[in-house]
Amino acid sequence: MAPPTRNETDDQVATLIKSPATSADAPNSGHIGTLDTMINSSAPLPPSATPTLTTARTVVALSDEDEPITPIVADPTRDTFTTPQQVSVDQPMAQAASWSVRYAFKKTLGVGGMGEVQLCHDDVVGRDIAVKIMRADPSENADALQRFVREARVQGQLEHPSVVPVYDLGVIPGGHPFFTMKRVRGITLEDAIALMVSGDARAKARFTRRRLLTAFSQLCLAIDFAHARGVLHRDLKPSNVMLGDHGEVHVLDWGIAKVVGTHDVRSDDTLQVSREVSAQPAQTIAGSLMGTPGYMSPEQARGEIERLDARSDVYALGAILFEILAGHRLHQGASMMEILALNAGVVDGRPSARGPAEEVPPELDALCERALALDPRQRIGTARELSEHIERFLDGDRDAEKRRAIAEEGARNAYALAQRALDDRGPAALEARASALREVSRALAFDPTNALARTTLALLLTEAPKDVPPAAAAELERASVDAKASAMRIGAVRYATWLAVTPLLLWMGVRNWPAALVAIALVAATSGLSRLFSVRKTVGPGAAIALLSLSTAAVSWMSVFVSPFIVVPTLVATNGMLFALFADKSLRKLSLAAGVLAALAPVVLELVGLVPRSFEFRDGALVLLPRAVELSPTATLAFLLAASAAMVLTPTLVAGRIRDQLSDAEKKLFLQAWQLRQAVPDDAPEGAQRTSDQRARDEKTKR
Repeated sequence: MAPPTRNETDDQVATLIKSPATSADAPNSGHIGTLDTMINSSAPLPPSATPTLTTARTVVALSDEDEPITPIVADPTRDTFTTPQQVSVDQPMAQAASWSVRYAFKKTLGVGGMGEVQLCHDDVVGRDIAVKIMRADPSENADALQRFVREARVQGQLEHPSVVPVYDLGVIPGGHPFFTMKRVRGITLEDAIALMVSGDARAKARFTRRRLLTAFSQLCLAIDFAHARGVLHRDLKPSNVMLGDHGEVHVLDWGIAKVVGTHDVRSDDTLQVSREVSAQPAQTIAGSLMGTPGYMSPEQARGEIERLDARSDVYALGAILFEILAGHRLHQGASMMEILALNAGVVDGRPSARGPAEEVPPELDALCERALALDPRQRIGTARELSEHIERFLDGDRDAEKRRAIAEEGARNAYALAQRALDDRGPAALEARASALREVSRALAFDPTNALARTTLALLLTEAPKDVPPAAAAELERASVDAKASAMRIGAVRYATWLAVTPLLLWMGVRNWPAALVAIALVAATSGLSRLFSVRKTVGPGAAIALLSLSTAAVSWMSVFVSPFIVVPTLVATNGMLFALFADKSLRKLSLAAGVLAALAPVVLELVGLVPRSFEFRDGALVLLPRAVELSPTATLAFLLAASAAMVLTPTLVAGRIRDQLSDAEKKLFLQAWQLRQAVPDDAPEGAQRTSDQRARDEKTKR
């Protein structure tokens, strides 16, 4: 019979199924039944010829077979079943219709090495069906006949929605056996995966990852059904899975399936693979080794026939799951031998390691890795278990979709409120900011990865409000009180160090005890009052003015020891620096005036004669005339050295400590702002990352 050619853009229905083998000691008659004899002798088929399958644990051998028929698909972006035929039940049922009366040839769907598949019309039922006809002469090839009959019976007895049903088995005029099947329409999983990663918007919308995972779960259940009835598929791959337009999933090509408790039909073919010639990775090979390189299990690729069981099909299912998640095949090579070598060894079964276009959920990553374990004992045990894992993920994914939708709505509301809060002033702006924070927190609780919510949160936390909220003002006031109390503690220590030079003054010799004691008392009182205010945190304007007045008097009175031009100006400068750093802005002018007064008042009083002169000019020299102490050479030199050192060290240490505090605060604020900026995704909406400088420029432009 001349092999027909494929010439229509139609959908593959069923593929040539490769039959298991037999051997001399195999109970062939028990598994093939009287139908074999009837077909070999071209006798009529008895209606009661119905074989059974055993469910014992399988020990599978490998056989030969022919190329599978690749489905021909229609436009994948729309339903393929666009012109359904009207169901007709009015015709009278034919009685004992013959081949020529019942089946009307329409066209050839495909051709394989063992048979051809034709599209025919069943005039008895009134429907289109697929008919597979054995190509070889059954009288000259008993093994091929046996494989063909076994194929029909395996497929026919797996009565499952995902297995193409077999309607009839018989012999056409001329002696060639045939069986009829349902015609299925759709697109292969292989093509669906290609469309999913193609970038075509319509195709991606139709073949989403979720839809393919749902179909994969159905595929697993169909394979588990076959395993429960003692059948291994042994050639699972995306091109052998057909997806219908209405949720159907069909498993094709049962040609090299293995029935437990039976021996494979003997094949005279041997595997011949050239190391130089590249082979299509998804092409089924037959002979002493059968299956598809890249999808067969490692033990199957190594030819370890006795180790094959349901977990071998689980490995192939894992390879299909990997392809769905990663968008490309697990094993890729330039030649079939290279792919077989990869197939037989250790492989990283995590799709995420291959850099897929879409992020792979960690639970699916781990599931795929378990299904692809090199050791069958470490794999997922059954196809049903694999399906259950997928269903649990999809159940969670359905919840995740709801959470993402809620999060997206909340993020949009929060972003609108944040823009209002940053652009307006007053209580309304503060209320808008508070509402935005509540909305964005709710959105992130539902979906922590929502880009708009993360952007809005960073915007709210990095952009300060134009008005200080009352609660923030109170907290800011507490921080200011703490800072002023800390400054008073520093002042108390600073004034106390002035008293450390008292022994040197006594060593110099006291000339005017009342003046000396007043100076010492003023310094001690200033130190004590600073300490008292710091402990009680009395830092109001009244306390500041009292402390400023007392410290100004103490500094000014220090001129009685040597001169208004020695030591006093430096003490005035450091005293004014402390008040300028920590006093309120309203007191800065007052502290500046007090410092000038402390430095100039003693000189003015001496010049107008209200107090004795402490200096005079003689013969071009400035002569000091201290009023409170003697200027003995050794003691005076020691005093001047100690005072000079103290006036250098004290302000330096105070300024250094203040600078360290400011640096720590600046570093903390910078790191907080930097960490918040990390929360802003790269794909943040335009305008969502406006900086403070940009907003300041906007405000300046408005003014």
